Amino acid sequence: MAPFGTIRTAVAAIVKRHLRGKCSVASAGAMATQIALVLSRIRSGYLVDGLSLQKDDLQTIIRRIRDDYPLEIAAIWETETEQAFFINTVLLNAKMKAGNFPLWVSVATPSQLVPEPCSFRALLSQITLEPGCVSAVTANKPTDMVPLAAWLLDYPVAYVVTDPSIPFLMNTALEVYDCWLDWRDECIPLLKFSVPQSCRGSLSFASPP
Repeated sequence: MAPFGTIRTAVAAIVKRHLRGKCSVASAGAMATQIALVLSRIRSGYLVDGLSLQKDDLQTIIRRIRDDYPLEIAAIWETETEQAFFINTVLLNAKMKAGNFPLWVSVATPSQLVPEPCSFRALLSQITLEPGCVSAVTANKPTDMVPLAAWLLDYPVAYVVTDPSIPFLMNTALEVYDCWLDWRDECIPLLKFSVPQSCRGSLSFASPP
């Protein structure tokens, strides 16, 4: 596999060329960096933020990346909310095989561990975890995407919304984790997630300072 810096440069050229006029150069560069992290097996998935991509955009970007790097990249596009993810099929297939799933946490008060939501497997069944594929998935309601996104993005905790009318984590004390990659004197954001303090004892990573 090529070094991260090499992949990042190549992906940046592809993304900037395809998105010219649709977003700033800085936004395209940030997106390219995150896609390169996925390609380099540093993270399993990346949710495109602050930019609306259509399925055709994903297909074009994936095809052009695979012309240079026929690696394990694929994409997911949610048809209703138009959320777009770039994913690493090798990492996600390995997580599936190992049964590596997040802790499912209710957003109701008090927050507590709950069983895996049925919507998670239903959405997962719509995804083709093969290189080059762009899977179009449809959630019954927007909040059904929350647990799936958490798994794709390597969050150790996934929030489960059983009733959208219930206030989200009202009066719930949270611990917030912000993870970065220190690469050649550059701090690159990887993921940011929260954990209710009431569920903290079920997790194995260290508490924030």
